[in-house]
Amino acid sequence: MNFWAIGTEIEIVVLMLITLAMDLLLPREASRRNIGYVVLVGLAAILIYTFGQYHIGPSMTFFGGLFFVDNYALFFKQLFLVGMFFTILFSLEYAEKLLRYRGEFYALLLSALLGMCVMASANDFVTTFVGLELMTVSFYILVGARMTSADSSEAAVKYLIVGAGSTAVMLYGMSLVYGAAGSLVFSEVCRNVLLFYAAGLAGVVMVIIGFFFKLSVIPFHMWAPDVYQGAPTPVTALLAMGSKAAGIA
Repeated sequence: MNFWAIGTEIEIVVLMLITLAMDLLLPREASRRNIGYVVLVGLAAILIYTFGQYHIGPSMTFFGGLFFVDNYALFFKQLFLVGMFFTILFSLEYAEKLLRYRGEFYALLLSALLGMCVMASANDFVTTFVGLELMTVSFYILVGARMTSADSSEAAVKYLIVGAGSTAVMLYGMSLVYGAAGSLVFSEVCRNVLLFYAAGLAGVVMVIIGFFFKLSVIPFHMWAPDVYQGAPTPVTALLAMGSKAAGIA
């Protein structure tokens, strides 16, 4: 397996572990801002690394082609990294004044970033689902990060309930697609004419509905106002940009 293909994701995981270690080992007062600065430096280094992955020849793959790294995926990963960089930059003061668990806050942001990057390179439904749920589960917790706020807790519960329902619909749709097409790899599914039979079409519709709920696309956006209002402001900004871009990718 070509581990260079998942170099960006490995670096994000390492940065996340460093963030958690700093939160555990550093004195509480000293780590308030230091963690945020370390994450910013780490994200800048990862962004620079991604430019070295651009290539003209064959694209890199991992795990039998289920994880596909081409210039298209790299562009979106860089977009996510830049968006996360500014999200953390704008949240330094916010986290210091309003959030109790700052280290976990930054680690969860990196976890959401990891899910976005996995979605950008996914070449089958299972990998897409893993990336999507890694992103959304992180957002469930981030939306409720203001533990003393009733609005934040309410928003987190609403987001969790709607997200769990949309996950169930999407998973059932994926099972129907697999039953009709005999594969979960995008290219093979698209080439299979059985996808246009009743079961395949129903599965595609359910997958789209699940995605639309996750991404708050009309007419499945009824949860967005309450969640956006109750979530911490940096998280709202990331939800409005990062999750949508990941879904489009």
